Amino acid sequence: MVKSRLRAEVRRRRRAMDAAERHRESAELCTALDTTLTGARVVAGYSATGTEPDPSAALERAHAAGTQVILPVCRPNFQLGWVTWHPDIELRPSALAPVNEPVGPVAEAIAAAAADVILLPATSVDRSGTRLGQGGGYYDRLIAEVRRQGSAAQLIAVVYEHELLPAGSLPRELTDQPVDAVATMSGLTWL
Repeated sequence: MVKSRLRAEVRRRRRAMDAAERHRESAELCTALDTTLTGARVVAGYSATGTEPDPSAALERAHAAGTQVILPVCRPNFQLGWVTWHPDIELRPSALAPVNEPVGPVAEAIAAAAADVILLPATSVDRSGTRLGQGGGYYDRLIAEVRRQGSAAQLIAVVYEHELLPAGSLPRELTDQPVDAVATMSGLTWL
């Protein structure tokens, strides 16, 4: 119940943000991500929905620099598959979640384990690495699988500046997987 209330408050604050402010913060966090993403061989990103911080400009620049970019596709049982992405690929609404997904051949979660960097959508993150997602558990399952595979991928949550909270601010359950870093308009914060 606490998590639902926290998510609702974050969503309310995001809707209250001016569109220009959301765009500016997204642009600045993309600039902060550029060095990390363009130095990677493979980046697992996401397609922002609604008022989420949008990493697409950084993904486009990484792709242009020769980095392979993969985006998620929602699968049954709250699992994610992955499609190799490029700026011209079509995005369609998911049949399983309120997100847009790339169209193309789908690889399983193991594809994300090969990524050097995994960008994670979040509603907020605290400085102890606790990430509050949208509530479906897709990304907690993904992180657990990536770690089980022994991947050294950098797990970077993407949030607006005010959504990075002091350590211990968010409840963490056994299934909640911590992240390594947070991207905001101020830059990357390693946890």
